[in-house]
Amino acid sequence: MDEQPKSATANLRWRWLPLVLVFLTILFVGYVRLRIGDTALERDEGEYAYGGQLILSGNPLYKYLYNIKLPGTYLAYAAMMAVFGQTPVGIHIGLALVNALSVLVVYLIGKKLSGTVAGVLGALFFAFTTLDPSLMGFAAQATHFVVLAALSGFYFLLRATESGRRSDVFIGGALMGLSFLCKQPGLFFGLMGFAFVAWIAAARAKPSLRISYTLGWLAPYTIVCAWMWAVGCFKTFWLWTTKYAGSHSEPLSKGITALHNVWNDSAPWMQVTACCALGAVICVVANKRIPLWKRLFLFGILAAGVVAVAPGFSFYRHYFIMVAPGIALVLAVAIAEISPPVIAASAGVLWTAWVIVSLKFYMFSASPEEIV
Repeated sequence: MDEQPKSATANLRWRWLPLVLVFLTILFVGYVRLRIGDTALERDEGEYAYGGQLILSGNPLYKYLYNIKLPGTYLAYAAMMAVFGQTPVGIHIGLALVNALSVLVVYLIGKKLSGTVAGVLGALFFAFTTLDPSLMGFAAQATHFVVLAALSGFYFLLRATESGRRSDVFIGGALMGLSFLCKQPGLFFGLMGFAFVAWIAAARAKPSLRISYTLGWLAPYTIVCAWMWAVGCFKTFWLWTTKYAGSHSEPLSKGITALHNVWNDSAPWMQVTACCALGAVICVVANKRIPLWKRLFLFGILAAGVVAVAPGFSFYRHYFIMVAPGIALVLAVAIAEISPPVIAASAGVLWTAWVIVSLKFYMFSASPEEIV
């Protein structure tokens, strides 16, 4: 008589286990981020913090601060500093929260694509990759905000494949628009999102979904343009973020050198993970058990991240944070699809142990002064 309740209780515990593992990952990575939270602001962080202060004091951007960047990250900094304080610690607490939300969304996307094992592995891979000091994971760079908005947009588009609701598509488009506002390379996530919506619209014979996505995508930028017009800064805003931004690039030869330097400076675990991701792409593409749309969706997230790194051929280290979601999800789905759960879990544990051993000084001992 008691066996059925015991079985139900055990099943409930197992059902909660994936979320527990994800939250333990978030807590561990958050601990590392907060331990070094007093690290001095990196150059770009200082610029974003100044922009955030201007917004909080009621002074318009592009009148007292000229830059080719769109205002999304300045607005994010203003929000973080309003809540957590105008200090390096406050900014890095905000970064920890943004990263935690991104980890959670990676889990949700992985779970929808290939089950809880893929979700947990994806969250694990993403959390530690975006913490890596070789990618400046300790700094609240714009790419962290680009990734959170884009991932959230992709999640709503995944929901739309099940629901077909225009509201999901509109919200997904608006989030992709926010990704673009945080930094211009977010445009490529938005374009990939539009391609996915076009597929959904064709499959469901709902052409109005394309309109819903486009309206959502354009909404954040339209609001910012109206804001700039209202404060009398539209001309300088347009000049810097469109005309000057379009001419901001490096020679290809210099870009190749920068790319080579990023690879050489990466830790062995990062290099192996990147190589495994290439193999995972082949496994996922060749695996006919995975529905075609899911394979294209995964490849699209990875491809958008890779392309987002390339404009201007600058290849700054923190740009590669935009590739992290695609690498994490492709690896996670490939492992979950070709391995029994026990083997997949073992792979995740061994990989995590390798990363922690490799980064033990950075994670547990380095002072904020030794980080930068």
